[in-house]
Amino acid sequence: MNVPSILPLFPLPDHVLLIGLPMSYRVFEPRYRALVDDLIGLEPSQRWIAIPRLEDGWEGRYEGAPPFRSLAAIGLVRTIRPAENGQFNIRVEGVQRCQLEELPSQHPYRVARPLPLSDLPSGLSDDEIGVEVDEVLDLIDALRERLGPRGDVIKPLIADQDDRPALIDRLGAAVIAEADVRQEFLECRRLPVRIELIKRVLVNLLTPRSRPAGWDPSAN
Repeated sequence: MNVPSILPLFPLPDHVLLIGLPMSYRVFEPRYRALVDDLIGLEPSQRWIAIPRLEDGWEGRYEGAPPFRSLAAIGLVRTIRPAENGQFNIRVEGVQRCQLEELPSQHPYRVARPLPLSDLPSGLSDDEIGVEVDEVLDLIDALRERLGPRGDVIKPLIADQDDRPALIDRLGAAVIAEADVRQEFLECRRLPVRIELIKRVLVNLLTPRSRPAGWDPSAN
């Protein structure tokens, strides 16, 4: 994975990009339209971007440079589609957890140096991890049954189960909706902790009183 030494930033309030599933964004602010213009000039494999979550209290400083959570997902901009009035619709796939160090920028948008973060040792054997993953998949099956035909959007997410960390990241990106929990999930660098978190979320979703009416897993 050829991550550049400096990445453009697209910080957003109350939103967390997770790894494994693409998400769509409408780009309308002039500084971020300039960012996308610059990405268009690059090869598709080099259209990297970081989307950190803004820290609480951003409201009065949004037009400037409010602080953001330094641990974020960096991603590749898979598609760029022009919209009206010079705006863009982009689709970004989260690829890697990174620690971001903001740098002085010569652009209208902010930039940072990414430090890729790998998973820490799990402390469990492969067999023990397999048991934990199977419990997640049992809960996913129960959710699919509960949702009926709407649960079909989950099928592609569990088709490939060989890479367990990637599987758990995809499922987390699909079923975790709340920004605080998504950030917690992103910051978990031990697979068993992410597994426990996603199990908790799935159990809550399967409890009728806690599941919002009309809930659908995120197709992003």
